[in-house]
Amino acid sequence: MEAIEMAGDLELEHVYKYFKGKTGGLSTALDNITIKFEQGKVHGIVGESGSGKSTLGRVSIGLVKPSKGIITINGKNISKMEDKEIFKLAQYIHQDPYSSLDQYLSVGEILDRPLMYLLNMKGKQERMEKVQDMLVSAGLGPEFYSRTIQELSGGEKQRVLVARAFMIEPELVIADEPTTMIDFVHRKEILDLIYNLSKMNQSTIIFISHDISIVEGISSDICVMYSGKIVESGSVSSIVEKPLHPYTQLLLSVSPEKLVNKNADFGPTSSNSIATSKIPVPVKKGCKYSSVCPFVFAKCREVEPELELSSGHLVACHQYN
Repeated sequence: MEAIEMAGDLELEHVYKYFKGKTGGLSTALDNITIKFEQGKVHGIVGESGSGKSTLGRVSIGLVKPSKGIITINGKNISKMEDKEIFKLAQYIHQDPYSSLDQYLSVGEILDRPLMYLLNMKGKQERMEKVQDMLVSAGLGPEFYSRTIQELSGGEKQRVLVARAFMIEPELVIADEPTTMIDFVHRKEILDLIYNLSKMNQSTIIFISHDISIVEGISSDICVMYSGKIVESGSVSSIVEKPLHPYTQLLLSVSPEKLVNKNADFGPTSSNSIATSKIPVPVKKGCKYSSVCPFVFAKCREVEPELELSSGHLVACHQYN
């Protein structure tokens, strides 16, 4: 399989992740993922629930161990790194601030801990000043330093989560559905905050979402996942203007922002009516999307497609390969 060429500081090579199911069998969350992420950019990963996108984010920084494969940060295999060493380089923004933050701690205590335990900063005054500076950058202000988490609104809690991730100026930040728990009015504020802090620190961002319109608005490139596989990857403009994989076309056609160009001819036929109400069924061989794909033909059911270059970006679809 051709690797997705984005030379940078995070690389996954032939990564698999299996989970034991309720009946005792194994389910595949990640299926032979090979990808590189370019330093200092915002990379979007999009897919529906169960596509493997969150698992990819978690294995990337050691929160979950891969079943097979190699993951490196700055060329160093994370399996040979201590957790503290990894977390000094990479941080994770959870989607739920209510379960991710201790409701009885103050905002100052939450933001002070990474400085103490990861950076080993000894001076209390120095840490306080650094926390207060971050509170200003996060749009909260120094007055939030002594407030407890339970006093904050949902949007304010999410800002604290984002601020905590950037507190140590990490090289890599995984943002896993960071706007899911935020109302629509404040969603753009959180997206702008993540983007601005990433540029301030020159951090690499992997932004995970089920909503391709959100990913399009913040990312430089998009990686589309389905059933543990990367099915399409390329620049935002290339993917949005000319989506090739039927699953990507479906995501764009039902996105809230209606990103699809209504005049575009999607798919291998002239029809752009690609939405389907079929329920995907597991397939033992061939393309994993073949059970619901409106363009399926014999080869799709027998041979799994590989990522190959077509129309300026990578796609795993026999119609083009």
